[in-house]
Amino acid sequence: MTMDPLYYKVPRHDEESIRVEIWNQPKFYEPFHYHEECQLTLILASTGTVFMGSSMVEYDEGDLFFMGENLPHVLRNDRIRHSGNETGVRAISVFFSMKAVTALFEDVPEAREVKKLMDNSAFGLRFRRAARHRIGSLMKSIGDSHGLSRFIHLLQIINYFAAFPDVERLADTRPVQMDPTHHKNLTKVFDFVMSHYNEKITLETVSSLIYMTPTAFCRYFKRHTQKSFSSFLIEVRVNKACKMLQEETSNVSDSCYSSGYNNKSNFHRHFLRVMGVTPNEYKKMISPG
Repeated sequence: MTMDPLYYKVPRHDEESIRVEIWNQPKFYEPFHYHEECQLTLILASTGTVFMGSSMVEYDEGDLFFMGENLPHVLRNDRIRHSGNETGVRAISVFFSMKAVTALFEDVPEAREVKKLMDNSAFGLRFRRAARHRIGSLMKSIGDSHGLSRFIHLLQIINYFAAFPDVERLADTRPVQMDPTHHKNLTKVFDFVMSHYNEKITLETVSSLIYMTPTAFCRYFKRHTQKSFSSFLIEVRVNKACKMLQEETSNVSDSCYSSGYNNKSNFHRHFLRVMGVTPNEYKKMISPG
């Protein structure tokens, strides 16, 4: 593609080295973009075209892609699926830090193939019809794991990918350097939220950090993260509440007020939206016995 790629900030929280997203939407994020994290994407329901660097290939349902850090890419789904006139996409994407994985294998000779895979991810890789193999099942279930179990789950996926003989390398050039301005701006916003999530945060305050009006900031944040700032703030606060609920001495009321909420009704509604269960149900799920 001839257009300049857009820098995209993956909204990972400071407690997570891995972010899992389940996509069920009309189309993929459309700008040609890149980000610091590596990305694994399993196509569950969609056909179309993927652009990686200067290369373009058709994709089908069941394909798995591995995009290395800072590799410009975009997935464009067909308006009409081959199976009929249904539109939209379903996919699972996993974003993770390259350093978090490679640091584990630095002095491990048995991880030779994994190191080679990680290096080749800079060019973009495709595992055709991966959904038919065990790696497809691993991708589909990684969202159900948490904490260290999720990281181990990721290592299993990477190990399976590395051992498969028919992986295609797609791009022919190494990735671009990150746009320093966008990276600095969004990192400043993320760091502020992580430090002040338990306080009142207004759009006026956060937009002033990068010298924008609230309206311009909202557009900027949505364009570079694919979510609204309010949704991001809710996710951060719920994530912090979950960490508190994992402590035996913490209760739902403590986690509500300590994570930035002053209204239990809003807290319960947001928690249910993000986690799929109520705070009380979550506390019971993680409690031993």
